[in-house]
Order: sequence, then structure tokens, then C-alpha cells
Amino acid sequence: DVTITDQLRDEGLARELVNRIQNIRKEKDFEVTDKIRLEIEKNNGLTAALSNNYSYICSETLADSLVHVVSIDKEKRIVVELADDLQAAISVERIS
Repeated sequence: DVTITDQLRDEGLARELVNRIQNIRKEKDFEVTDKIRLEIEKNNGLTAALSNNYSYICSETLADSLVHVVSIDKEKRIVVELADDLQAAISVERIS
């Protein structure tokens, strides 16, 4: 069966988001062991994927917290492209 269920779609979005976050960590020269704080702007296309894969996203990216926010400051805001023409606005900060 090659039908993509909502659960599979959400898992795929979570994996893509993890990949984008890992690339951002690299661009910012974070150490592999650095813990981070994630903020993600509320986006109806991502809500289920984030809530159903919260633990996975946090553990894979070493995020101490992942918070849904209404908006992110322009200085911190990074927009990443995901599947299905979805975009996510995120903030990735190293925790001291």
C-alpha cells in the first residue's frame, strides 16, 4: 500500500524540519553537543506534525524547548522550505 496517511505525512514534515534545523546549527557553528531553544511560528500546516513528533524533534536537534509562538522577532526569524509548498518560520538559539 503506497497511500500516504496523515501520520506518515506528519512524520515526513518532522524529519524535514529536523534536517533544516541541523543545517541552521551548522551554519551558526554550534557544537554537536550544544543544546538549543526552538521557536516556531504557528502554522496550521505544521501543528499536527509538531505535536505528534515533539519528542523526536527535540531529541534529534538537542532542543531543550520547542515553543509555538505567534511571531518571531525579525532578527531571529529564519524561514525554511518544507514539503508540499509549506514554509516554517523558526528561531534557533544556543543555550548557554
